[in-house]
Amino acid sequence: MGDQVSERVTRYLDRHMDWMREVLKELDVLERAMDSGDMEPLLDGLARRTREAEHFQREHKGLMREWNDGAGVSPECRRAVEALTEEAKRLSEALQPRYKALYLKTENLKVSNRRELRALRRDCGVLQKYRPGGDDLTYLDRKA
Repeated sequence: MGDQVSERVTRYLDRHMDWMREVLKELDVLERAMDSGDMEPLLDGLARRTREAEHFQREHKGLMREWNDGAGVSPECRRAVEALTEEAKRLSEALQPRYKALYLKTENLKVSNRRELRALRRDCGVLQKYRPGGDDLTYLDRKA
């Protein structure tokens, strides 16, 4: 029973580490997408990765319960899983600053877009104020 749990935990950790390596590679693409202004791939990628991360989190909780309750795990299996856990922790620590930087970049972009939207609304208001009157396109209401 115990070694079966360690096999499942090992498979989980291998999949999770592969996923984190993919995310690290994908972050470069996402950052370039932000710089280009093409937000569609960024939003799609982040939504997909968020769903995947939530799935890993649910799986992790279940496996942790089994691992903590799993009597009969051999010391060799326990050491192997602990080594994989350390590797997964290093990958996770490599992801954290990248995600923080991406978050800050997103926040800065949001502030910039809000500022530009306010300026655009102000400019539209000025244009509406001085638009030609009625059907006569040559008429300009100078009192408006």
